[in-house]
Amino acid sequence: MKIRIVIPTQRDQSTLDNLEHNYSRGGSKNTEISFSFISNSLDLNRPYHEIIPLLPEVIYKIKESEREGVNAVVVAHYLDLGVAGGRELVSIPVLGSGHTTYRLASVLSRRISIITSVQSHKGPVENILSAESVLSKVVSIKAIELNQQGEKYIPDQCPEPLLKLSRSVVESDGSNLIILALNGYENFSNQVNEHLAKNKNPIQVLDPLNVTIKHAENLVNMKLSHSKITYPKPEIREILGYDHLQFK
Repeated sequence: MKIRIVIPTQRDQSTLDNLEHNYSRGGSKNTEISFSFISNSLDLNRPYHEIIPLLPEVIYKIKESEREGVNAVVVAHYLDLGVAGGRELVSIPVLGSGHTTYRLASVLSRRISIITSVQSHKGPVENILSAESVLSKVVSIKAIELNQQGEKYIPDQCPEPLLKLSRSVVESDGSNLIILALNGYENFSNQVNEHLAKNKNPIQVLDPLNVTIKHAENLVNMKLSHSKITYPKPEIREILGYDHLQFK
């Protein structure tokens, strides 16, 4: 089985190292995971309207993945960039790490907290939760800045502010489950889970990308994908300003 993870940011060695360290073994032993980056160098820690221009290239990467024989595509962003558009162009499963994780969380708990790394993304996250009919189970959406003076924290070293906030949403907001909707590609879920357990708050902590890789595997194994009636193939037209992208 081949699963392609589309990363809506420019390739750099640090990001690739983090992804390979944390997610390349996220599937089963027979699953081959690959990563695809886009050419735009935009920092994802930006207001939602500034990352919308990334959509055409994300959609192109989804189409490219199917042409290259990939069995399923995961868009590695909790705002599900390009997922709906990509589904129109391909027949293989296309999943966003946002809605997939929010749905699973709603099955596991009635009191969910979401921790994101961008303050202005809280509104778009609420929109997805509302569309998925799970907003009523979310007790809080909190944002935390994980960068200091433009420098990222060291991979595998969970930031102390994240541990502190995680404990706060459990003790103050009454959360039973936490989703770490972060823009970095470090998987801190196990460390946050261990920290909460040590402080007598043993709750589940979900990492969206790990959750979505597993769900993609399940869909492929069950030979299921999105409905082509719901997402019909559109007439392919030229997209001005993106002449280098071939969607056919």
